Amino acid sequence: HRSGVGASLQLPAALIAASDVTGARVDPGLGDLEARLRYRAQPSTRVFFAANAGAVLPTGRYSPRSGALALSAAAQALTPGRGTTWAVAEAQARLTTIERLTVGASLEGRAPLGDAPDGFRWGPEVRGGLDGQLRLPGERVFLSLGVEAQWRATSSVEDPFLGSRVDSGSTGGLVIAALP
Repeated sequence: HRSGVGASLQLPAALIAASDVTGARVDPGLGDLEARLRYRAQPSTRVFFAANAGAVLPTGRYSPRSGALALSAAAQALTPGRGTTWAVAEAQARLTTIERLTVGASLEGRAPLGDAPDGFRWGPEVRGGLDGQLRLPGERVFLSLGVEAQWRATSSVEDPFLGSRVDSGSTGGLVIAALP
Protein backbone atom coordinates (compact mmCIF):
# COMPACT_ATOMS: atom_id res chain seq x y z
CA HIS A 1 0.00 0.00 0.00
CA ARG A 2 1.13 3.54 -0.61
CA SER A 3 0.33 4.59 2.96
CA GLY A 4 -0.23 2.87 6.26
CA VAL A 5 1.08 1.46 9.51
CA GLY A 6 3.13 -1.71 9.75
CA ALA A 7 5.68 -3.53 11.87
CA SER A 8 8.99 -5.28 11.30
CA LEU A 9 11.23 -7.72 13.14
CA GLN A 10 14.87 -8.21 12.21
CA LEU A 11 17.31 -10.73 13.65
CA PRO A 12 20.73 -10.25 12.07
CA ALA A 13 23.11 -13.16 11.59
CA ALA A 14 26.84 -12.57 11.45
CA LEU A 15 30.07 -14.32 10.68
CA ILE A 16 32.82 -12.09 12.06
CA ALA A 17 36.44 -12.92 11.30
CA ALA A 18 39.61 -11.34 12.67
CA SER A 19 43.30 -12.07 12.91
CA ASP A 20 46.07 -10.61 15.03
CA VAL A 21 49.32 -11.75 16.65
CA THR A 22 47.43 -14.44 18.60
CA GLY A 23 46.09 -16.00 15.40
CA ALA A 24 42.90 -16.01 13.38
CA ARG A 25 39.40 -16.53 14.75
CA VAL A 26 35.91 -16.73 13.32
CA ASP A 27 32.84 -16.10 15.48
CA PRO A 28 29.40 -16.90 14.06
CA GLY A 29 26.29 -15.77 15.86
CA LEU A 30 23.00 -13.94 15.92
CA GLY A 31 22.72 -10.25 16.66
CA ASP A 32 20.16 -8.39 18.73
CA LEU A 33 16.47 -8.56 17.79
CA GLU A 34 15.16 -5.30 16.30
CA ALA A 35 11.42 -4.60 16.58
CA ARG A 36 9.88 -1.53 14.93
CA LEU A 37 6.52 0.05 14.25
CA ARG A 38 6.49 2.01 11.02
CA TYR A 39 4.37 4.50 9.19
CA ARG A 40 4.69 4.99 5.46
CA ALA A 41 3.02 7.68 3.37
CA GLN A 42 3.15 8.05 -0.39
CA PRO A 43 0.50 10.60 -1.30
CA SER A 44 1.74 10.71 -4.91
CA THR A 45 4.38 9.15 -7.13
CA ARG A 46 6.59 12.19 -6.45
CA VAL A 47 6.52 12.16 -2.60
CA PHE A 48 7.44 9.41 -0.13
CA PHE A 49 7.84 9.57 3.66
CA ALA A 50 8.47 6.87 6.27
CA ALA A 51 9.03 6.90 10.03
CA ASN A 52 10.01 4.02 12.31
CA ALA A 53 10.23 3.75 16.09
CA GLY A 54 11.15 0.74 18.13
CA ALA A 55 13.65 -1.09 20.27
CA VAL A 56 16.63 -3.37 19.91
CA LEU A 57 16.50 -6.21 22.44
CA PRO A 58 19.69 -7.94 23.67
CA THR A 59 19.23 -11.43 22.23
CA GLY A 60 22.67 -11.89 20.65
CA ARG A 61 25.76 -13.25 22.37
CA TYR A 62 27.74 -10.45 24.08
CA SER A 63 31.51 -10.29 24.65
CA PRO A 64 32.55 -8.54 27.88
CA ARG A 65 34.17 -5.16 27.31
CA SER A 66 34.53 -3.95 30.88
CA GLY A 67 35.76 -5.18 34.27
CA ALA A 68 37.48 -8.46 35.09
CA LEU A 69 35.43 -10.37 32.49
CA ALA A 70 37.03 -8.28 29.76
CA LEU A 71 40.35 -9.96 30.55
CA SER A 72 39.00 -13.49 30.11
CA ALA A 73 39.11 -15.66 27.00
CA ALA A 74 35.39 -14.94 26.45
CA ALA A 75 36.24 -11.32 25.76
CA GLN A 76 38.25 -12.32 22.69
CA ALA A 77 35.08 -13.33 20.84
CA LEU A 78 33.72 -10.87 18.30
CA THR A 79 29.96 -10.75 18.68
CA PRO A 80 27.21 -8.74 17.00
CA GLY A 81 25.27 -8.51 20.30
CA ARG A 82 25.66 -5.38 22.41
CA GLY A 83 24.23 -6.59 25.72
CA THR A 84 21.62 -3.89 26.35
CA THR A 85 18.27 -2.58 25.11
CA TRP A 86 18.28 0.37 22.70
CA ALA A 87 15.60 2.83 21.60
CA VAL A 88 15.58 3.40 17.83
CA ALA A 89 13.95 6.12 15.71
CA GLU A 90 14.29 6.64 11.95
CA ALA A 91 12.83 8.93 9.31
CA GLN A 92 13.18 8.92 5.54
CA ALA A 93 11.83 11.21 2.83
CA ARG A 94 12.10 11.15 -0.97
CA LEU A 95 10.93 13.79 -3.42
CA THR A 96 10.98 13.81 -7.20
CA THR A 97 11.61 17.50 -7.80
CA ILE A 98 11.50 17.51 -11.57
CA GLU A 99 10.63 14.66 -13.88
CA ARG A 100 14.11 13.08 -13.88
CA LEU A 101 15.62 14.23 -10.53
CA THR A 102 14.89 12.57 -7.19
CA VAL A 103 16.38 13.68 -3.85
CA GLY A 104 16.21 11.83 -0.57
CA ALA A 105 17.16 12.27 3.06
CA SER A 106 17.30 9.91 6.01
CA LEU A 107 18.00 10.25 9.72
CA GLU A 108 18.40 7.49 12.32
CA GLY A 109 19.12 7.71 16.04
CA ARG A 110 19.85 5.02 18.63
CA ALA A 111 20.20 5.44 22.36
CA PRO A 112 21.05 2.74 24.91
CA LEU A 113 18.48 2.34 27.69
CA GLY A 114 20.93 0.81 30.18
CA ASP A 115 24.38 -0.63 30.66
CA ALA A 116 25.56 -4.02 29.40
CA PRO A 117 25.82 -6.80 32.04
CA ASP A 118 29.53 -6.03 32.61
CA GLY A 119 28.87 -2.31 33.24
CA PHE A 120 29.96 -1.20 29.76
CA ARG A 121 27.98 1.90 28.78
CA TRP A 122 27.46 2.39 25.06
CA GLY A 123 27.10 5.95 23.76
CA PRO A 124 24.21 7.12 21.58
CA GLU A 125 24.52 7.00 17.78
CA VAL A 126 23.18 9.18 14.95
CA ARG A 127 23.30 8.49 11.21
CA GLY A 128 22.09 10.75 8.43
CA GLY A 129 22.22 10.73 4.68
CA LEU A 130 21.41 12.82 1.61
CA ASP A 131 21.27 11.48 -1.90
CA GLY A 132 20.26 12.47 -5.39
CA GLN A 133 19.50 10.49 -8.51
CA LEU A 134 19.28 11.82 -12.06
CA ARG A 135 17.62 9.60 -14.68
CA LEU A 136 19.28 10.08 -18.06
CA PRO A 137 17.31 9.93 -21.33
CA GLY A 138 16.57 6.35 -22.33
CA GLU A 139 15.06 5.38 -18.93
CA ARG A 140 17.77 2.83 -18.06
CA VAL A 141 20.78 4.84 -16.90
CA PHE A 142 20.98 6.86 -13.68
CA LEU A 143 23.63 9.08 -12.13
CA SER A 144 23.57 9.12 -8.34
CA LEU A 145 25.49 10.73 -5.52
CA GLY A 146 25.02 10.26 -1.82
CA VAL A 147 26.64 11.53 1.35
CA GLU A 148 26.33 9.72 4.66
CA ALA A 149 27.53 10.74 8.11
CA GLN A 150 27.59 8.56 11.20
CA TRP A 151 28.43 9.79 14.70
CA ARG A 152 28.93 7.56 17.73
CA ALA A 153 29.47 8.95 21.20
CA THR A 154 32.36 7.56 23.21
CA SER A 155 31.44 4.60 25.39
CA SER A 156 32.55 4.34 29.03
CA VAL A 157 33.58 1.75 31.60
CA GLU A 158 33.92 1.64 35.39
CA ASP A 159 37.58 1.98 36.38
CA PRO A 160 38.09 -0.12 39.54
CA PHE A 161 41.26 1.77 40.48
CA LEU A 162 39.79 5.27 40.17
CA GLY A 163 36.37 4.29 41.45
CA SER A 164 34.71 6.25 38.66
CA ARG A 165 33.61 5.91 35.05
CA VAL A 166 36.18 6.63 32.28
CA ASP A 167 36.00 6.79 28.49
CA SER A 168 36.55 3.47 26.75
CA GLY A 169 39.38 3.32 24.22
CA SER A 170 38.67 2.83 20.51
CA THR A 171 35.02 3.86 20.69
CA GLY A 172 33.14 6.85 19.37
CA GLY A 173 33.89 9.01 16.41
CA LEU A 174 32.59 10.49 13.19
CA VAL A 175 32.58 8.84 9.76
CA ILE A 176 31.62 10.71 6.59
CA ALA A 177 31.31 8.86 3.29
CA ALA A 178 30.52 9.97 -0.26
CA LEU A 179 28.79 7.33 -2.37
CA PRO A 180 28.97 7.96 -6.12
